Amino acid sequence: MELRERPDGRSRPVPPGPLRRTWVGLGEEAAWAFGREGTRWFEVEFEGSGRRAWIFRRAEQFTPLEELLDRAFSLALNERWPKRLYRSAGGGEPPAPFMDGRPTVVGSAEMPAQRPAGETTRPVTAPVLRDGKPEAVEMKETRRSYAPLDIPVHATPSDASPILHRMPAGAPFAVARTFKKNRPAPTFGEPMPPPPLAVLEVRGGWYRVQLLDAPPFGGGQGWVEGSKLGPLHRFESDLEREEARETLWGRSQDVGFGLRLLDKRWVEDQLWLSVEVLDKNDAVKEKPLVLGAGWLPIFDGNGQLVVDRILD
Repeated sequence: MELRERPDGRSRPVPPGPLRRTWVGLGEEAAWAFGREGTRWFEVEFEGSGRRAWIFRRAEQFTPLEELLDRAFSLALNERWPKRLYRSAGGGEPPAPFMDGRPTVVGSAEMPAQRPAGETTRPVTAPVLRDGKPEAVEMKETRRSYAPLDIPVHATPSDASPILHRMPAGAPFAVARTFKKNRPAPTFGEPMPPPPLAVLEVRGGWYRVQLLDAPPFGGGQGWVEGSKLGPLHRFESDLEREEARETLWGRSQDVGFGLRLLDKRWVEDQLWLSVEVLDKNDAVKEKPLVLGAGWLPIFDGNGQLVVDRILD
């Protein structure tokens, strides 16, 4: 196997050495190419030294990893992938809202405070324990009624978009995901205040929320105008955000997500993949459930591949 200083047959030969290689999928070995000139010259690295040279590839010598990706039938993410997708190759922009199959939660919104629409009071007799014995006690019971909230949930962050649902009064959890929240017990006869609404994304005064009546994750998503709700409380730390996601959708699964490869792009010395992340149970179906899309580097921070099971 002949190596050269530059990608041409006239440059000086370089003493050979063990090439940096990686195992791909079901035992197929591939050379990691750091550069490419034309279709046959590839820049490779010697194992452990960081020294590089150019090699003219022949089919009987080795198959570059990039070529294996081109003909791959199936890709899967392993435990080394960074659990986030980027909006562009190179990762210069913030990660996309989708991270690891569960929606991102940015905070919670209180449901709007309401004045009672009506109030009725009536005498009741209730048993009360005195000295360990029940005793009938006369008291007054007050019941208050509230007008329906009727908050529309839209398909997009616009009043002109279709209305998917309307939030009923006192029970937003019947429409969208909410957080259980410990509150002081209400005055006798008053209804328990509704729990705060989980907010997945904020865009131009609109809140994206997770609905309960359609997949994935137990519900589709819709948009609620922020002015129709109470204050928004943003999470201040990654720990808060992760606790919220676990509360709503359970713990993350580290492995098993399938990939659909859409494109590849070199950024500096890293190969980035444009992918759709597929539900692992649907990955082999004709129309799999797409959990998210974006760019990710093919190597982790330690130079290890984040993809497995490359099948021709």
